[in-house]
Amino acid sequence: MTISVHPYASSQASKRAVKYVAPTTKSATFQIIAVNGQTVTGQPVIEQDLVSGAAGCSTSGATVTCATTVPVIVGTVTFAVKTFDQTGASGTQLGTATAGATIVANQANRIALTVSGIIAQVQLFLSPPSQTPGTAGRSLLVVVPQDANGNIIVNPGTYDQPIALTLSGGTTSGSSVSHVGFEADGATTPSATATVTSPNDQIYVAYDGTTGVSPASIFANVAEATPVSASVSLGIGSTSFTSVAQGTYLQNAGFAFTGGNQTGSITLTGGTPPYFASFQAPGALSGSRSARAGTRGGIHVQQNTLIASAVVSGSTVTVTSVAGQYGSATLYVYDSGGNQFTVPITLNAPAISIAVPSCPTGANCSVAGQITLPATSLVQVPLTFSGGAGAPYTTTFASTSTGTSSCGSLAGSASSYTFSSNGSCSDLLTVTSGNQSAYYAFVQPSGTAAYTVTSTSHAYVQSAGVVAIADGGEASIALTSGNGPWTTSISGESAPQCNAYLSITSAFTTQNNSGFVLAVTTNPSTVTSCTVNFTPTNGNPTVLTALLYPKLTVSQQTFAFHAPGDAGSVLVSNMSPNGLSVASGSIEIASQSAPNVLTGLTYTGGAVGFTAGSAAGTALVSIRDVNFDEKYGVSVSMDNAYAQALPATIGLVESIGSSQTSESNPWQVYTNSTIPSWVTSATTANTGLGISFVAGSPGTLTITPQSGGNGTLTLADAIGGSVSFNLLEFSIGFASDAGANIGATSAEAFPGVGDTDTVSVTGPVSVFTVTSSSPSVVSVPSTPQFGSFTATAVGAGFSTITITDSTTGASVSYSASVTNVTIPILTHGRKKN
Repeated sequence: MTISVHPYASSQASKRAVKYVAPTTKSATFQIIAVNGQTVTGQPVIEQDLVSGAAGCSTSGATVTCATTVPVIVGTVTFAVKTFDQTGASGTQLGTATAGATIVANQANRIALTVSGIIAQVQLFLSPPSQTPGTAGRSLLVVVPQDANGNIIVNPGTYDQPIALTLSGGTTSGSSVSHVGFEADGATTPSATATVTSPNDQIYVAYDGTTGVSPASIFANVAEATPVSASVSLGIGSTSFTSVAQGTYLQNAGFAFTGGNQTGSITLTGGTPPYFASFQAPGALSGSRSARAGTRGGIHVQQNTLIASAVVSGSTVTVTSVAGQYGSATLYVYDSGGNQFTVPITLNAPAISIAVPSCPTGANCSVAGQITLPATSLVQVPLTFSGGAGAPYTTTFASTSTGTSSCGSLAGSASSYTFSSNGSCSDLLTVTSGNQSAYYAFVQPSGTAAYTVTSTSHAYVQSAGVVAIADGGEASIALTSGNGPWTTSISGESAPQCNAYLSITSAFTTQNNSGFVLAVTTNPSTVTSCTVNFTPTNGNPTVLTALLYPKLTVSQQTFAFHAPGDAGSVLVSNMSPNGLSVASGSIEIASQSAPNVLTGLTYTGGAVGFTAGSAAGTALVSIRDVNFDEKYGVSVSMDNAYAQALPATIGLVESIGSSQTSESNPWQVYTNSTIPSWVTSATTANTGLGISFVAGSPGTLTITPQSGGNGTLTLADAIGGSVSFNLLEFSIGFASDAGANIGATSAEAFPGVGDTDTVSVTGPVSVFTVTSSSPSVVSVPSTPQFGSFTATAVGAGFSTITITDSTTGASVSYSASVTNVTIPILTHGRKKN
């Protein structure tokens, strides 16, 4: 017996007597257990090591081929084979097999023996991992059994024990009727159980679309000596993943804490439990995500940030502030179905207070946050700061956006300063510490009012006198020059519309306002131009143009690619006038993306495009408007469903036996009725292969070759992605019955020199060659032939004609003879007429 061990299971294994051998196999045993239907005992167990350097073994590359002698009994014999991961038939048993063969004396006996892998563990994956409630759908259940060494047990053959599939859940409240079931090997009627016996079995988990159905748990059990089990959950999300925030520190759909160890809670409903929360943008979850809280796509996600922590317990997220740090963060809350929303978290420092210990002579300090200075006098104003995170404090003047004012100078340190005015203008001082700011106005009478945009959020200064603000954004306006109190109003394209979209609130001071905040509180359907009027009590009014933009949107936030080269794009709407820019880095693949999932990104005319790469996984494409600082994430997944459609190589193999004398159609018909529903076409350049494809769920592919030649089969989806497979046409297996299998007679007799005979040859894949052992007796063509050839008698004698398949190397021979018979003519004395 000869057996080979390859470093990886491949199509080469199908050419060996033992068709599947785990790549970590190091020894095997052979034994006869039955003869002519009767169990026999006492037969020797033959052990053969299958490693480089072992007796009887040779090595070619990474493949070790070993030959061993097994004593057999003539007759119908049953063999038992066992494979092990250590030499000397020791270690862990990886496979087992039995096979029957008829042993004939004095000839080579071919034994077809397929080893069944012994299952040590099973992995289950669902694609997609969840279904949309109210919509019927199916998820492919990928069952991956492995032996004790972690080798995936692959074709051909069956598993040594069947894998039993059961499920629970998938029911409505108070009912025991499951709306989820298995569809095995093309079945269209769901079942509560299914059995996987070989890698050829294909299982779908079908959901009938009933609403209010709970998630379904799928269980796999294998009755090995050491039982094996595994499970995976099919999520059925609700139509809406919603939340209700609760607590003292609610603000702007999030939490604004004022100190450490303060808490708020979020109650979640809908979606697909279990739920998760992190201060890091999540990537795509793997098939086992429900069992790995805090892990997403193999990337650890942070449950805390410097200012707060988040803990998920069932459907409640508890957020707790951390003392000593101030700032803002974004909390991501998401479910197992990939739905998510964000929660803004802020930890505010104590409010900053600006005090004037003594009011200068001639000045008015009666209004909080403001001092009115004499019209032209040079005045020194003492100031003290408190609150925030404490000293040092940062000071900025609206007139210059620096710590130095055009209206005077500020000197001091820690929390005590003195402002010395130059008697010519008004200015606004901003004091910051931690994440708090306070404002103090120095007002001196002047003729013309002016303003400065001091800070923005989802807004930017588009040009002089124009500020662009997106939905949810705001701009802070510091008024300089002129004297309050100020009055404000909004007008524009449509005064009621502008007033509905835009709000103005006073800031910096509570009286005699010198600053305001403009905020877009309602999402405008189109860009709206509004005019904001600022009118001082003393001085001339000034106006500001506010352009209101709808919130940034993308046409879709998920893409599922099936094959390398698939391309997709999303349309981005409601951008700022400057748009997006790839060069500036505003479109990028997030760091948690799997490598090689995407080959690149493009941005043209409002469309962000991406192309599937070579690896399965998920990439998160982040689209950001740099002006408004708005961001969207698009989840792009590359599955490997195409790899389940067909084997990497389809061998259309036909072996013609010695008892057959002819075949009307020697080509094997290949049919696969489990082509995934995303496949829209199947093509090949070799029209002689007879490709027929019917799209569906699943689709059906039929290959009926009509002529010679190999080919490449290409499966394509609707958006241009494709994957290719090799098609190998049938090869002939010539037997010992000379001539009969190829359409030639087993013997050829020529009555005389110069006679010819045309021999028809059927069976070779394409062309064949012909040789004559005695060209001086029978000559044959020296060039490759196809279909038939002509033999010519040259001289008396015998010759062996050999026909060889040029593709497979198989050959057959037959005998040819030439006789020259001389018939004498006797006249017997008669005269010729």
